[in-house]
Amino acid sequence: MVEDADKRVFCYGNADLRKDEQADEILRFVEFWKSRTGKLPEELVFDSKLITYANLNRLNKMDIRFITLRTRSQKMLEQIYQTPVSAWRRVELKGVTRAYRTPRILDTTVSLTNYEGPRRQISVMDLGHEEPTLLLTNQLRRSPAKLISRYAQRMIIENSIADGIEFFHMDALSSSVAMKVNCDLQQMKSWCAFRNAPTILCPSPQVSTKPIFVYHGWEASDYASSSAKIARVRTRGVKSKN
Repeated sequence: MVEDADKRVFCYGNADLRKDEQADEILRFVEFWKSRTGKLPEELVFDSKLITYANLNRLNKMDIRFITLRTRSQKMLEQIYQTPVSAWRRVELKGVTRAYRTPRILDTTVSLTNYEGPRRQISVMDLGHEEPTLLLTNQLRRSPAKLISRYAQRMIIENSIADGIEFFHMDALSSSVAMKVNCDLQQMKSWCAFRNAPTILCPSPQVSTKPIFVYHGWEASDYASSSAKIARVRTRGVKSKN
């Protein structure tokens, strides 16, 4: 799911995405966005599962700003924990409604496989997680606090999905086949059209090309388990064999 950061409109969705295809989905969205608006997106904020370092390099060559997470390895964590305390500094997050607003950060440059040149990595501690959060970006001048706050806003997509489930019961189907996910996505698009604007999945040249948030959602099996539970709760007058 992709949401325009300014207009809060879901502008792209792919419910048939398979694990062996997910690493190229960001580039497919870039092509889609350009075909509909005539422009490249200015900034993309997305999950690390949706891209490879080689594709990050392609985004950088297209002058598209990005913010994503880096998958943590044990070796990375050991290096971070061995960093002197004096190298860390605290920043204050503004405009973010969360309990942890003064995390510690370690701002460094790193080299990535299949990526030309060094990239900026921000290690973040004291965000309510035991292990540090690792942000990767090609924005070298933007302050760490703004980068962290910007990535945190990606969670708004998950909040919108949660609202749809709570008030419109979008996952109240009991089927576990792939078609069920498509049906849920169609319901979501209808709800978003009602809530936001009628131009869902059809961005025009007038639609903002500013930051886009990308949400990598549930697997089909997750939909099946949650839907089955809700379906049982909402079935009245019918005795289930389960």
